[in-house]
Amino acid sequence: MIKFKKIKYHEVDILKNMTIRQADVDELKAVTGYKDAWKALRHSVKYSLEWTEIAYDDETGEVLTVFGLSSVEGCGIPWMVSSPNMIKHKKLLMRYAKKVIKEMLKQFETLFNYVDARNELHIRWLKHMEFQFTGRDLIINGVPFRFFYKRRNK
Repeated sequence: MIKFKKIKYHEVDILKNMTIRQADVDELKAVTGYKDAWKALRHSVKYSLEWTEIAYDDETGEVLTVFGLSSVEGCGIPWMVSSPNMIKHKKLLMRYAKKVIKEMLKQFETLFNYVDARNELHIRWLKHMEFQFTGRDLIINGVPFRFFYKRRNK
């Protein structure tokens, strides 16, 4: 059974044995500048002052995805990293993610971030979650990233 749990930075070691999709490893390394995916993930959790949450298989203990929310200048910055096995539970995770995004939008009027332009799975997921893409793309450490955002419905 898949369960969800909020974690604090002092609990970050729960993620140490997480198998991360290669596309997510590449994105983590590019955006943080770390060459080690574990250090990059720790960095992301450390700066997710608003919250960090995991989805895990309570029978095996496998962490399927970790997502968090940082903020800057009154806007929320959501992020997510997944294991290859997340795809087996995509419907459940998508339903849960919609609830989480609604909660994020209660806290912040606007959510935004950049996604590695090579990460086609996350781009499709973001579109399914009704995030918008604009031409405000940029290059980070030599890697193209696409800007996305979502605003609270008024």
